[in-house]
Amino acid sequence: MYKPYKSEFHIRFGKHLKETIKSRGYKISQFAKLSNITYSALYHYIKGHSEPNVKTLIRMCRVLQVSVDDILLFEKKDG
Repeated sequence: MYKPYKSEFHIRFGKHLKETIKSRGYKISQFAKLSNITYSALYHYIKGHSEPNVKTLIRMCRVLQVSVDDILLFEKKDG
């Protein structure tokens, strides 16, 4: 049985992504549609089961109107 690998980075990235989506006023399903990704894929990013490829990451950042740095360098903000 496939068991996804969850690193601390993936878990924190997922939490930060979810917080950013909500802070921009999007529902998860709405954001997935606007970002042209499946709800299932977004769920896996948020839960830390997987990570988006570069093209997907850039699309998500465009919808959120944030830089890639804002999404990936969350650790500096979290402390």
